[in-house]
Amino acid sequence: MIKINKIIQLSFFLLLVISFYSCDDEINRQEDCNLKTTFVDSTNIIPYNDDFLINFSLHGQKYPQGFYKEETNNIASIYYVNTVSTKLDITKWIQLCTNDSSEAISWMKLSSENELTEFKDTEKYFQATSNSTTSSYKILFRVHKCSYLDRTNYNFLIKTDTIGIFNKRPTNEQTVKEVIQYLWFIENYNISNPKILYAIYSEELEKCLYSIYVVNYIAGDFGMCPTITVEKQNYSVNKFTGIITKNSKIIRTISD
Repeated sequence: MIKINKIIQLSFFLLLVISFYSCDDEINRQEDCNLKTTFVDSTNIIPYNDDFLINFSLHGQKYPQGFYKEETNNIASIYYVNTVSTKLDITKWIQLCTNDSSEAISWMKLSSENELTEFKDTEKYFQATSNSTTSSYKILFRVHKCSYLDRTNYNFLIKTDTIGIFNKRPTNEQTVKEVIQYLWFIENYNISNPKILYAIYSEELEKCLYSIYVVNYIAGDFGMCPTITVEKQNYSVNKFTGIITKNSKIIRTISD
């Protein structure tokens, strides 16, 4: 059976190769296509023309200034310890959380066949580094801190709107933006798409709302023209329970 470290490493390098291909060859390919808006959600009009969105999909920055991100320098992959990697329950894929460093370390050791070093304790997670024995590649094994984020109610094998519980207080614009940006980063950091166009924060009586508008560049297969989509990702955090939900919808499509 292939070890979890090898699976993560192979996945990481495959994504890296795909990213390099998209950033190089696809720039030339789209110039031969008559790309234009073919679908728009009339309830979610955004003030950008096709040329701007096409250019942004190819050349835009992944994160806007001030958005949460971590530098992995393309030599490290982040892996959140879960019920499968620890073999606690292989029928569900649930990221674990604890406030006990000893428990976190024991779970990380169960998830890695290599020696763990560089133990780290932050507000958001416990972390240990697993170094490859054949290259400079690293896996950063992490366990969520329950005091910050609890995802034990979210099974990655069964997608639902509820993606975790935010336990830090107070629940306000600053803290909600940080946790949502953190969640967005760990989901998207190792792929070239999507890229964040902009984000809007608002509040209701019981909820903090954060909408992130992202642009996706979808390469065409076998010489076909690419497709660019604008997706609205709606996050909400309940001010009292901390329950985090997410739902997404395509609001614009540009294609040939």
